[in-house]
Amino acid sequence: MPVIVQRYESMQYTGTNGPEVGDWLGNAEFAGVTEDGSLQLTVNSDGTIFTTRIPQGWWVLRYDGRHEGTVSPEDYPRRYYEIPGT
Repeated sequence: MPVIVQRYESMQYTGTNGPEVGDWLGNAEFAGVTEDGSLQLTVNSDGTIFTTRIPQGWWVLRYDGRHEGTVSPEDYPRRYYEIPGT
């Protein structure tokens, strides 16, 4: 029986690439940076609009070009394996 996985893509929020993260996500827009340096995005999830806060250093996940969630830098290597050359 084959093992299959969904294709998730990731980008780390560095503290200076907030607009790029917003552009990278097909269903989110850069909404600003908080006083503690966290990224704020406005996300449209199938008509439900919400604001999400992403701490500096966290990973942003997308699936099919859309925001799928965030993962801490500690959990990222435990939960995901990066496939080289994709």
